[in-house]
Amino acid sequence: MGQLFSGHGRKKPNGSMAMWTPPPPRAPAPREPISVPLPNHPLMKIESRVSGARHDPRPCGYSFDAELEVAEVDDRGRPQYPWVARAQKLSRSNVVFRSRRMCYTGREIILAIHLIDCSPVGLYGRVRSCDYDGEGQYVVDVDLITLPNRPELQAWIDHLAA
Repeated sequence: MGQLFSGHGRKKPNGSMAMWTPPPPRAPAPREPISVPLPNHPLMKIESRVSGARHDPRPCGYSFDAELEVAEVDDRGRPQYPWVARAQKLSRSNVVFRSRRMCYTGREIILAIHLIDCSPVGLYGRVRSCDYDGEGQYVVDVDLITLPNRPELQAWIDHLAA
């Protein structure tokens, strides 16, 4: 009498039953690394962050420890109520600071950097990212842009110098 299920085993020529074994798995094909062109300048250090599915190179900047006064700029170009923050990194194109207040991505802000024996230096930028760092602190990355020639912004910086 023949076998009821042909997949369970076959008779070998000598009459014993052999079990079917699957073929060994193949090794996955190797992936090539993604190459992204980065600026090749000796003074520019690049930090690579991956946010979501895109590759986003950001300048690392240099360690910078100074007190800042930060204010968001409203739609009419006027600075709002300022708060105090602490700078962490500074480069030619961005500044990173820690703050107790969160900033929305894309908002324009004005910064006044307080240095020793000097009047505050004004910087203007757009918030690139704001991440919670713990202990009620946020790390805010700001792309610097040219300070607009508006009397309200200059008056804000001059008021802090007095």
